Amino acid sequence: MQKIGSNRKWTEITGGVCAPSGFFANAVSCGLKKNAASERDFALIVSDRRCPTVCVYSQNEWVGAPVTVSKGHLKSGLGQGIVLNGGVANVFDENLAETLCKEVGKRAQIAPKELIVASTGKIGERLAFSAFEKKIASLVEGLGDTPEKEAGVLETLGSEHSVAEEIAYSFELGNFTCKIGGVFKGNRHVCPNMATFLVFLTTDVNITREMLQKALNTVVNDTFNLLSVDGISSPNDTVCMMANGKAGNCKIETEDSEYRKFCSALSALASEICLRCIENGAEGEKGVVCSVSGAKSKQAARAVAKRVIEAIGMKSVTAKGRLDAESLLCAIGSVNAKLNVGEIQISLCSDGEEIILCDGGQIFSFAEESWKKMLGDRFAEVRVRLNGGNYSAMAYGRILFRKTVE
Repeated sequence: MQKIGSNRKWTEITGGVCAPSGFFANAVSCGLKKNAASERDFALIVSDRRCPTVCVYSQNEWVGAPVTVSKGHLKSGLGQGIVLNGGVANVFDENLAETLCKEVGKRAQIAPKELIVASTGKIGERLAFSAFEKKIASLVEGLGDTPEKEAGVLETLGSEHSVAEEIAYSFELGNFTCKIGGVFKGNRHVCPNMATFLVFLTTDVNITREMLQKALNTVVNDTFNLLSVDGISSPNDTVCMMANGKAGNCKIETEDSEYRKFCSALSALASEICLRCIENGAEGEKGVVCSVSGAKSKQAARAVAKRVIEAIGMKSVTAKGRLDAESLLCAIGSVNAKLNVGEIQISLCSDGEEIILCDGGQIFSFAEESWKKMLGDRFAEVRVRLNGGNYSAMAYGRILFRKTVE
């Protein structure tokens, strides 16, 4: 897949966190998952050098032990690895999180404060360091950059309720080919501010820690924080990104054209992650996006898109194709963004076709066959035109379709 736009181009490539140069991974089994003897549940992702490493964490008031510990690390702005376990989530034990960083770091010759720690799985079971202790040596010694090594990270992240995936993009900065890769897992329960969401990204772009954090914050606000399914939050959510500079491009230190190209590629990758997350729903659910244009500010565009997705997520659509345009109008009108509701247009779009649901305050009906055609596409799009400014945003969610006709 190749996408081209104004001053940017990126291509999807095979691989994940090991696609960029200088990154390695491995995973082993500690017996924490259902198939204890075979399923890998303890993983490590490392760079071959200390490099700018940044994170965005869950915005819950209650955060888990891995988030608390990780926030205390990276004081220098540099990191070198991510320690991850699956199967059972360590939510409460900060000492265990610190011990894992200390012992893995000792074996890998990485300072514990340069490691991020993450944990996912069932909440409520107690974990002990003894479950990991004898596996640390093989975890570190087995590091590599082959598809098999990346597969181990995916297996660690995944669960019986959600499948972990990998993604990687290639793009050009000047005369240099750069790459971004990642692994991610979004559960069926996903709400704004990255709930139940783990994403680990690597890139060989040469960029300062400050500009990397700025890029990640901006992209997260425009993508992951606009991902909503059912409002259930998780305490361990983390997005972490490492940039080791091995692509050789001139270091990005300001918001110049190279920075904007990097942000475009990162945004495209994050948007694709969101789309894949909304596809992996329960039976009867379908992915839906809300694209908003014509807002007076970026904040207003995001707020409207999020509110519409939340309103859609609380509804179900019958086989007759009843999507409640009235409730969508009310949802939009409830956003404190000084909107002129009488100028708003809402439409349903798919594969080049568009059905107008509401325009200028008037609600329209549409044929059932038109709606059924939309159900066969990758996802449905609700398009909102506010006609009041130049800003846009997109939010991501799911909607339940009833098979019975009412």
